[in-house]
Amino acid sequence: MRGWEEKKKKGKIVGFENQHRIEMSSGLISAISWVRRGAALRHPEREKGGKGEGDWIDEEEEEGMGMDVDASKDGDGDGDGDGDGDGDGDGDGDGEEAEAEAEAEAEADLAEYNLSTYDEEDGKRSKHFSDFHNIAVYRDNRDDPFITLKTPSSPTSSTSSTQLEILPTDNLVISAKTEDAISHLEVYVYEESDAGHLYVHHDLMLSNLPLCLEWLDFKPGGGADCGNYIAVGTLDPEIEIWSLDVMDPIYPTAVLGSPPKTNKKKTVNGSYHVDAVLGLSWNTNQRNLLASASADNTVKLWDLTTDQRAFRSYHQHTDKVQSLQWSSTSPSVLLTGSYDRTISVFDTRSSESLGLGAFLPSDVEVVRWDPWNEFGLYVSLENGFILYFDIRSLPSTPHSLSLSPATFTLKAHDGPASALDTSPHVKGCIVTGGDDRLLKVWNVDAGQGHSPNISLVQSQDLGIGKIFSAVFSPDSPLTIAAAGSKGVLRVWDLGPGPDRAGGAALGRKGTVIAVDSDPEESDEEDEL
Repeated sequence: MRGWEEKKKKGKIVGFENQHRIEMSSGLISAISWVRRGAALRHPEREKGGKGEGDWIDEEEEEGMGMDVDASKDGDGDGDGDGDGDGDGDGDGDGEEAEAEAEAEAEADLAEYNLSTYDEEDGKRSKHFSDFHNIAVYRDNRDDPFITLKTPSSPTSSTSSTQLEILPTDNLVISAKTEDAISHLEVYVYEESDAGHLYVHHDLMLSNLPLCLEWLDFKPGGGADCGNYIAVGTLDPEIEIWSLDVMDPIYPTAVLGSPPKTNKKKTVNGSYHVDAVLGLSWNTNQRNLLASASADNTVKLWDLTTDQRAFRSYHQHTDKVQSLQWSSTSPSVLLTGSYDRTISVFDTRSSESLGLGAFLPSDVEVVRWDPWNEFGLYVSLENGFILYFDIRSLPSTPHSLSLSPATFTLKAHDGPASALDTSPHVKGCIVTGGDDRLLKVWNVDAGQGHSPNISLVQSQDLGIGKIFSAVFSPDSPLTIAAAGSKGVLRVWDLGPGPDRAGGAALGRKGTVIAVDSDPEESDEEDEL
């Protein structure tokens, strides 16, 4: 998914990817993220403190009436002042005479049509609506004996609550979807079973096209309790953090890095981004830390407990920073990858980006640490290759004239390898996806004392178009969520049998679970 330099033209979002023009009117999913079991609130809440539609209408009417009154007052004042430019007071006299004439005309109309005694017709009153006091009124329809079909008294009844319930055994899958120039997050519930169930629970509207997602359980502003939040990077320079336990929210829970209106020239600085946010990574060890990568060539660190400005910024790359990830074994070490064809590994405890790096043969798409080797890392490239490095062999200053040697190189896809993830459950298991529309699962033995051994376990076209994102489940060893240019989310379960937790399950073809898409979208992407 190279070069998310998106522009809005004539109401449609247009992307430039390897100089190929992609119109996304049929919809696409640019990023996905899992939510582990038990993290979501069992009964999600609805937005509180918001005003109903009637409240807004009443306020607008009052404001409009106030404007009319003020305007009429101003008009009277102007009429009095402009009635006679010499200021002799004739204007006030004319106004009083006009009011007297209007009152006389009103009294004449009342007398002519007998309107003053209209409701007193020969002392007889209409009895059509005179018996309201005899009508029985019940506070609840369930108490009315004439209503035989009893309905729930409130939307929070047991029936509605059961339909919206998220069980502790359910996973959530968040997809960043854009369709017809409208962007939103779709919150899916994945029920793991023999058949598997996947459905949309609710969605969140976004202000711009989303480019990356990162789940976190740390509440912005601090707090001891864990939460359920998703950080979103878009074409805007801000980072939005939304609560996934609140349905139909109007605004995000927090917004990081809102640039001041005075910075119209978009000057790169240390406090906030000035271009699109391309990558996000949450530190699971230091839970208040969030790292972001941007098209402004910088990497920034955010402390979620304090204000909404970055507390540290790094400028080691000379082009857009596409991907980054914290190390799970060394909490202060950050890995980044850029379009300048370099990766960088550095310690964030220092304000300077002094560390290790490598120069690569192509632009970086995704970087991932090896969860089974604290010194190993994977890099996927625009040319379709997957590279594996041992950071102990990386130079401190990568030279642009010589390529850094990798532990092994794998030709994974024809075209950009835009998706890459490593399994936290099965050692050496990785998944890749690319513009060739294939999702591939590999078994990798990087080798210690022997040459690397790499084998392709599964390869499948899931019907999701060009693959932009593929992520392993945090709970199920061999379950993968993937999405791409057709705007369809698929969950690929490779281990439906009892041996799903072991490497033997890699030999199974597995089950693909999906939500039915709009039939009008089925073939549009094939023409691109």
